[in-house]
Amino acid sequence: MAQETILQSWIFVDYILPFLLMFVVVFAILEKSKILGAEKKQLNAFVALAISLMFIGATYQKDVARNLILFIVVALVFILVALLMFGFIFGEGVNKIDGWFKWVIIFVGIVSLIIALIWALGIQWPQITDT
Repeated sequence: MAQETILQSWIFVDYILPFLLMFVVVFAILEKSKILGAEKKQLNAFVALAISLMFIGATYQKDVARNLILFIVVALVFILVALLMFGFIFGEGVNKIDGWFKWVIIFVGIVSLIIALIWALGIQWPQITDT
């Protein structure tokens, strides 16, 4: 039987990691956009803290974020492998991909993002088609 580590603990997975993720994302967005003003690190941190504490109290939103993060990790691995293969196939010409191929890649990315959102939100196929 495998032992449970601190990184697998329910308190770490259900509370600490979502809190840290939301705090860092919200703080970075507030710092970059300067919505609350320039050089307002304490105010940005306080707002990020409040939003993060509200986020960890909402179960459904945590589950959606967890599912989207799982999808993003798998998608990043797929993109890394695809870029490595493009590099092997095209060599230095990988930066000179034709316009139509670039649009195909963008279209596939948008469709996969929509499918990931539908999956992460837990929407079933009959709910989509019965509207």
